[in-house]
Amino acid sequence: MLERMQDKKLGTFFGIFIPNVTMMFGVIIFLRLSVVTGTIGFGQVCLIYLMSLALMLITSASTTMLASNMEVGAGGVYYIIARSLGLKIGGAVGLATFMTQILTISFCTTAFSYTIVSLFPSLSLTLVEVLTLILLTVVSSYSARAALKAQGFIMLILMIAIVSIIVGTTQNVPNPPVDAKPFFDHTFGFWQAFAVLYSALTGIEAGMALSGTLKNPSRSLKIGNPTSLIFVFVTYIVLAGLADHYFTRETLMSDPFLFRKISWPLGIVTVGVCAATISSALGAILGGPRILQSLSQDKITPQIFARTYGPLKEPRYAIIFTFIISLSLVLSTDIDQIIPIYTMICLINYGLLNLTAFISNKINAPSWRPTYRLPVFLPLIGFIMCAMFMFMISPAWGFTAITVVGLIYLLLRRNEYASEISGIRRSVWFWLMRKGLYLLDSEEEDISTWHPTLMVLSISPSSYPRMVKLAKTLTDDNGLLIFGVVLPTSWNTSDRLSWNKKALISNFEEQKVKCLVTTHTSDSPYQGFINLTQTHGIGHLEPNTMMLPITSLEDINHELLGLIKTCYSTNKNLLIYYPQQSNDISTHFNKKTTSKKVIDLWWNSEDRASTDLMMNFIEILSESSFWRRSKIYLNALAESDDQEQSLNDFLKGLVKLNRLKIKVRVHQTDKDSCEIENILDRSDKEDVTLQVLPAYDPTHSDEAYLAKLHNVIQKSQTMSSDCLFISKYDTIDHGMLLK
Repeated sequence: MLERMQDKKLGTFFGIFIPNVTMMFGVIIFLRLSVVTGTIGFGQVCLIYLMSLALMLITSASTTMLASNMEVGAGGVYYIIARSLGLKIGGAVGLATFMTQILTISFCTTAFSYTIVSLFPSLSLTLVEVLTLILLTVVSSYSARAALKAQGFIMLILMIAIVSIIVGTTQNVPNPPVDAKPFFDHTFGFWQAFAVLYSALTGIEAGMALSGTLKNPSRSLKIGNPTSLIFVFVTYIVLAGLADHYFTRETLMSDPFLFRKISWPLGIVTVGVCAATISSALGAILGGPRILQSLSQDKITPQIFARTYGPLKEPRYAIIFTFIISLSLVLSTDIDQIIPIYTMICLINYGLLNLTAFISNKINAPSWRPTYRLPVFLPLIGFIMCAMFMFMISPAWGFTAITVVGLIYLLLRRNEYASEISGIRRSVWFWLMRKGLYLLDSEEEDISTWHPTLMVLSISPSSYPRMVKLAKTLTDDNGLLIFGVVLPTSWNTSDRLSWNKKALISNFEEQKVKCLVTTHTSDSPYQGFINLTQTHGIGHLEPNTMMLPITSLEDINHELLGLIKTCYSTNKNLLIYYPQQSNDISTHFNKKTTSKKVIDLWWNSEDRASTDLMMNFIEILSESSFWRRSKIYLNALAESDDQEQSLNDFLKGLVKLNRLKIKVRVHQTDKDSCEIENILDRSDKEDVTLQVLPAYDPTHSDEAYLAKLHNVIQKSQTMSSDCLFISKYDTIDHGMLLK
């Protein structure tokens, strides 16, 4: 059964060469080539076709290289781009390409019908359009093989018409016209001519769209595309050269129907025009539904269009839908003004194909194993040529085409299925990350390049939603947030670890928290925290700040001291989050409606390094969307009126110089009063209070340090706000930002 189906698939000649050539031999060869040659000259026509051929040969080679690395299915350009760049970009290009096929069907059907009615004026134009479209639909829905055989017959007619022009140029030379007016006005120049003539070589997608019906897609594309391009190129050059040699420039410039008038036998070119339009329409009605079929198979469009019938699996529902849309355009729309976007979308497709080939070749992932390879930068040249041609032809239409594809892409981002195929995007990010990591590792970090890389250490981060919110706002715009979660050793199985990590990631996604998640197993949570602090990271890209939640005084023990010592020895800052004791730790920050949120931070002149770090963190918080409208106070304690005034002036000058949105409050207190008690008296109605955590000093005893920590945390128990204690242990001078 499989062998019989394979026998019914198409080879290179019928599957690629004929569809491509019949698409390229359009009305331009009969109705525009001569007048363009007369207007800009044979030399410029040759240059245009050489540029077009170079681009299309590069694109053809890029397509072949991509196809030789995958099993190419139905959809051609769409299938290759979607499997390379992902369904979102591929879907946008696929839908745009499908619309160009609809436009081609409608335009060519109308052009064919006008030609028939000009020969038989008694016929109704609408009736001819409808009957032509029905006939094309029936032929294409019955069998692609039958349709391609019909295209083979059409190609024979086209070749006869071309030969008749060649014969006619040597026998039927008309007299130069008297007072003939040029067909194009004086503004018609090189790039306007390029826009007209280049479209004659935009036909390789016709065969690519049938890639699912080919016996050997990669081999057929490798042979069929370049041979069809070269064949068409030679034909156009020969016809333009004969016209330039045998006819005067005035004759060529003034008469777009010259080839019809001089063909021998007379009238055969009219048949050729009919054949050219009907072949282009038939090629589009073969390719368009198969692009729609492939889109439906990927669940981008309704899946009913993916249903197939017959031994060659014809997508008849997709064909019927294509017929309905084309018929509505034929009967109700004048599409002449829309046609330029067709060329632009073709250039977008070709540009993306070349870009995909360049990226794949450059990254050279282990899965990249094409049987046909190109020099690395050749596809990049093709991409640059596509971009240049688009905007040289028409910047307005170029931007319009990009906008259309971009809007479709934005719509597809909402499609839940559009992320099932990521293509090479992950490889691209890995390649960029690899380059960046090596660069970061080769340079020393200083204050001008410092960014908060925050790791939150916890056994259950979802239990602390306010801490998660704080961590998020500290890293949202310019930092990196990592959650290091320690799990019991009994959970150290691949299935359970994987399930827990996915659950954590899902929870953070629901909260719209962008972060990385890593898990570690240990019988002791603090030993797990120490291991993560010591080992997590790649090269210099490692956490520079650790955050730890503490919920009770019992947490202040030698295990915590071990973590603090590890932060000290590894030069990593430490943030200890102590939630408000009168409020459930699982609740979120209140959304105040009558008053603004309030943040207090306390100046500590004895540990200026940690205070500078705290000031930088508060600047980051103040720029976040959640805290942007908060009232932020920089508090300080003074022992006398003179000290109060001096400190107030100094802090206000510091805030103004650094453009910080902070209000300064200096509180006068007794010389012998306890600092922490003063903070308690004046920070009891805030949402968050930031304080300096007593720094670890290895010259002092562990017991004395733990007692000091215990005293600070114990005093903070009565506060009605969450507390964030900060200790600086890194080697960065954060005061450099505070001039």
